[in-house]
Amino acid sequence: MEGIRFARLEDAKALVDIYNPYIKETTITYEYDELSEEAFCRRMQSIMEKFPYLVYEIDGVIAGYAYASPHLERAAFGWDCEVTVYLSPTYQNRGIASRLYEKLIGIVKEMGYVNIYSLIDYPNAGSEALHYKFGFEKLGIYEKTAFKFGKWLDLLVLQKRVGTDEKPEAISLECLKEKWQQKWL
Repeated sequence: MEGIRFARLEDAKALVDIYNPYIKETTITYEYDELSEEAFCRRMQSIMEKFPYLVYEIDGVIAGYAYASPHLERAAFGWDCEVTVYLSPTYQNRGIASRLYEKLIGIVKEMGYVNIYSLIDYPNAGSEALHYKFGFEKLGIYEKTAFKFGKWLDLLVLQKRVGTDEKPEAISLECLKEKWQQKWL
């Protein structure tokens, strides 16, 4: 069986096992220290209270995950969110990131978000291509904004507008979860 479902806290071990190599081996994330399963679970729980957190599962194995999170903290930014996706190296280049983003973007749009942002290490041809495929546009680059592995790194800021200029109306994540009762999205 293969498909997308909402993440559960019990998935934390599989997800942190996907994420930690990105910390230790790449500049895709600007974290320095690997996370414990417990710390990752706390992050998941905080995000899952208000935002969609999805996993892609193949025959009981989690191949990757994507989630939305707050973009900025002030109340007036409440119509914006940030999205991210991580895949196990075993499952890269199979279209899984695209399938996760397609579903994730649809959910946040249905929830009433107006702007979706993504902040990615620059350059990163694969991630850039994925985002441009989904209609994200380049807003700018924070030059030499992060320091990792002995070098300064640039951060590309991308935006996708999914809402209108009308006053937005929010739909809770819980309402959407009730709508999608089945295991697979």
